[in-house]
Amino acid sequence: MMMYNFKNIIDFIINFNNKKIYILLLSIFSFIGFYIIGYYTILHSPGISWDSIFYLTGAENIYTYNKYTDMYGNYIINWPPFYPILISIFKLFNLGTSEAAGLVNAVAFGATIFLSGIIIYEITNNSFWAGIIGVYFILVSISFDIYKMAWSEPVFMFFNMASLFFISKAINNNSKKKLLWGSLFVALAILTRHIGVILIFIGGVTIFIYNRNNLREFARKIFYLNIVVLILFGG
Repeated sequence: MMMYNFKNIIDFIINFNNKKIYILLLSIFSFIGFYIIGYYTILHSPGISWDSIFYLTGAENIYTYNKYTDMYGNYIINWPPFYPILISIFKLFNLGTSEAAGLVNAVAFGATIFLSGIIIYEITNNSFWAGIIGVYFILVSISFDIYKMAWSEPVFMFFNMASLFFISKAINNNSKKKLLWGSLFVALAILTRHIGVILIFIGGVTIFIYNRNNLREFARKIFYLNIVVLILFGG
């Protein structure tokens, strides 16, 4: 009888699948990631490189003068503005520029963990333990050095992942709304790092593969994929 009960317990654990508890645990993982990066960068300040100088100076000047300029007063062109804009927004909470940059990276890390967990959960057919194990391996394998620096990579990686997530969801569900969300994150990725333009190509190729026999549908979805980009950069 005891062996039978033990077997039932093991089967229950293996087959356990509760989405609400999964989301709760995923939120805890995300908060732990946020806390680790936030605590470290506030305690030690984020690392500084040549790129960081322009990001932090640009953020300070956006906050103070509403201008994206460098230490010489010249408008910054080589470093896209969205990461400094986020830093300037976080400075509204009475934070120093370096502290605000660290907090932006901490939020990006937590958000990346959460979105990664959602993606793993869905591609494993809503498997509770596969999702938890996948998130754990992300936590232990990811390079914390990137998040400890005042770089735009953490924010860019989240936008990159979010754009591809919504594009894939839009294709699977034939959803215009999700494709517009994908377009928004593509635009934000480009505004964070210039290399983000490759997402337009990746999204376009993916849409073509699934709509190659219906060019009208392909053209419609390509328009929705690029509409936010066209509004932001064409306006």
